[in-house]
Amino acid sequence: MPSIGAGDPRGVEWIHDADGRPIALLVSAEFAPTATTFLTPPELDAQMGFVVYPAGGVVKRHRHPRREHRFESTPEALVVRSGRCVLQVYGEGDRLLASRELAAGDVALLLAGGHGITMLEPTVLLEVKTGSYEVTLGKELF
Repeated sequence: MPSIGAGDPRGVEWIHDADGRPIALLVSAEFAPTATTFLTPPELDAQMGFVVYPAGGVVKRHRHPRREHRFESTPEALVVRSGRCVLQVYGEGDRLLASRELAAGDVALLLAGGHGITMLEPTVLLEVKTGSYEVTLGKELF
């Protein structure tokens, strides 16, 4: 099974569908930028990047003003806190596009399509997505 970012020495891998639409962004725990690096283009429904600060750096206290957002999908970020799992990423017609093993420190940003996860050992995933999970609307199994 390929590791994350096998084609990119930085440990970053984009998974696209047959039309070139971005479906997922995978970032290996080994990815270590030395300067602030945003990995996603501005037209996506989610932004992911690494903000790098020197020792003693400060983020001035702030808030983000309320504004209305319109999303075409429900982006979901997964951070593997511990354990190991296999992430399957699906595109149109529920076609398997990629299957990647994730380990502690790896990150997956799921933008479109579908996904499934198989745990290889006891695993803790930190999951972040837009809005709250609604049992009646939250998942469409295939």
